[in-house]
This record gives sequence, C-alpha cells and structure tokens, in this order.
Amino acid sequence: MPKTSTKSNAKRYEQQWDVSSDSDPTAYYTVSLTREGQLICHCWPFLRNRECKHVRRVQAGEIAPRGQTVAAPPWMTPVSSTAIAVSKLRLVLANVRCVTPVADKAEAEISAVKVPPLPLGNEHFLLTVLYDLLQLGVAWSALQKRFKVPREITPEWVTYYIAEYGRLIYGPLQEGRFQGWEYIPPEGV
Repeated sequence: MPKTSTKSNAKRYEQQWDVSSDSDPTAYYTVSLTREGQLICHCWPFLRNRECKHVRRVQAGEIAPRGQTVAAPPWMTPVSSTAIAVSKLRLVLANVRCVTPVADKAEAEISAVKVPPLPLGNEHFLLTVLYDLLQLGVAWSALQKRFKVPREITPEWVTYYIAEYGRLIYGPLQEGRFQGWEYIPPEGV
C-alpha cells in the first residue's frame, strides 16, 4: 500500500510559536495561529477556556515565530560580545554529558542548547552547567530563574570558581547511564 501524502495537513496553521513554561524550563507550549486568525494554545488554562499567558506573550511580541527572531528582552541581555541570538535559544533537558549547543541545520547557527540532568547534591556540576551557559551568552537572570540559583551566587563567582577548580562533566555513557564524572582541570577551561 503506497504512503499517503500529508501535504494537505502540512499548513494547518498560518504560524506557530514555542513558548517556554515558567514552571518547567524544559517544557514548551505551542501557540498556533489558525487560518481563521485565532491564536490557540494547548496549555491547561486555555483548554479550560481561561486566559492564557502563552497567548498573551505572543500577542505582546515577546516570542519569535518559528524560524524568525525578535529582539531579546532586557532580562536576557548577553554577557559577552560573542553571544548568540539569545531570543532563539532554547534550553532543552537531554541525556548529554555536558552543555551541548545544537546548530540549526538551515542557518548553521546555534538554536538550542542541550542541558544535562542535574544530580542532587553536586554543586560543582551545577556550577559547570551555569558557567557553560554563561559562556554561550545566556543571561544570568534567566539562569537564576530556570535553575533556582540562590541570590548570593553571582556570575563572577561562578566564573572564578570554574577558573580555580575546573569543570566537572558526566563520565562515559554505558548501558544507557553515565558512569561517574570526568574532571577537566582549570588549564583545560
């Protein structure tokens, strides 16, 4: 039996936006513009006919449509001159050893960052993740919010700590699990 074409459903929506969840940094809600001009979302409040903050953020122009960019809001100001377009950057929880940038195949620029799962009680690993994300240009205020970083920790302190003690990443993957840790001394940072 030949495959049926899905081109008739390919353009079901005029435009779509990926809006990050406030409560879970790895979750995204899709807001879609229907052909009739209505913005819809698949979040719980919208499905219960309540006001939806994801739709409000799209209407306010805070979120870029898929495949486009908008100016980054002030709280996402990059920390270095070589920072990537933070407005396009998505932090995605993934089974990776360390922070891993992902390039958009069409434009060959970083569009997402895979973030490893954070183990409880390993502050050195958390500081390594924060340091790596800072180096990619993610704003400190965004990192504080996503990772619930205590106020007394500053980006300068994170940078000092990694420069002094080196980086810590997961060890090699064996049987679907990372085995131990790999230490990268300060000279290798």
